[in-house]
Amino acid sequence: MKKLFSTILIILSVCISTAIPSYASNSNTLVGSGYTNEGIYFEVYCINDETFLSRAASITVTREIIYEGIISPPAQLDWNETISGINYSGTLKIQSFRYSNEKTIATYKGILVSQ
Repeated sequence: MKKLFSTILIILSVCISTAIPSYASNSNTLVGSGYTNEGIYFEVYCINDETFLSRAASITVTREIIYEGIISPPAQLDWNETISGINYSGTLKIQSFRYSNEKTIATYKGILVSQ
């Protein structure tokens, strides 16, 4: 399971650096996709981030990860993102998850701090 989420974080660090402007709130914006080491397809969506200024010390983010297939998502994820050229990291905690049309939809929320 650890490899699965390492793959997600690698893809996010590449995709998110240009996907999220520092001045806008996002609503259901696709910010990454790929395959886990186990071959499971996933998509990552940015959902209703707080509006923040560039160079913010911390931001609150919500991420929705949609997996092909039925899995048990972990309770929390160590998270790293580059947003507008600034590296942020923190822990995202699961808010909810559900199964729909042979997919697992997990929603995580947390505070990321600039590095």
